[in-house]
Amino acid sequence: MEYRYCEDRSWEDFSSGRVLRGVHGAPNFPVRLGCELYRRALYYYEKKEEIRLYDCCCGGGYLLTVLGLLNQATISHIYASDIGEDVLETARKNLSLLSREGMKRRTEELSQLFSLYRKPSHAQAVESAGRLAALLEREIPCTVFQADAGRPLDPGEKIDILITDVPYGELTVWEGQGEDAGTAQIGRDADGLGRLIRNLTECLGERTLYVIVMDKGQKLQMDGLVILEKGNVGKRRFYIFRKTA
Repeated sequence: MEYRYCEDRSWEDFSSGRVLRGVHGAPNFPVRLGCELYRRALYYYEKKEEIRLYDCCCGGGYLLTVLGLLNQATISHIYASDIGEDVLETARKNLSLLSREGMKRRTEELSQLFSLYRKPSHAQAVESAGRLAALLEREIPCTVFQADAGRPLDPGEKIDILITDVPYGELTVWEGQGEDAGTAQIGRDADGLGRLIRNLTECLGERTLYVIVMDKGQKLQMDGLVILEKGNVGKRRFYIFRKTA
């Protein structure tokens, strides 16, 4: 894929475990790719600012935090949900970096770690925190809530753009309640992706623009969608689409 909107540069300040927190066993989405896909979606959307952005499989909130830091001028509110309450605590901490107070707390925490242990990694983290803090031109309010994306969703407002990295592979498997009794492991369900998309489009409406990322072993094959763009990047496949009016 040729990058059109996000430059090729060092993204080490965004490294998981440095300033942004990671979640054990959950892969972090590549910074440049996430930013590129968001900006491609913005190209297709009717408005270019005051975007209400949502990730229904947010994990530790890494992708949303990165997008918030790099696209402050276009985003008015961020919504994050996941079925696991344990990962949502990490999401809350990461998304707090989109406020000056949250960034200050994290910088002080890292500075204290450096004072205690004098590790070069802590010194690098403090420097990265300073550079990320310099990016903050406006604060973005965030709403974090627990939800099963395979069931009815209500973020509380109309969503402009939904972007999510669907669980796949050995590291992440989506576990939630399916339509039938019992637990459906959607990551291993042949129609799991289809059920997810049907639920999202029914809950979020026709105005929402969707960016869904999956691995190459998954394909989006559904009626009632307008596919605006699709492509492969490494091991990933992405679709940008909206619901047919």
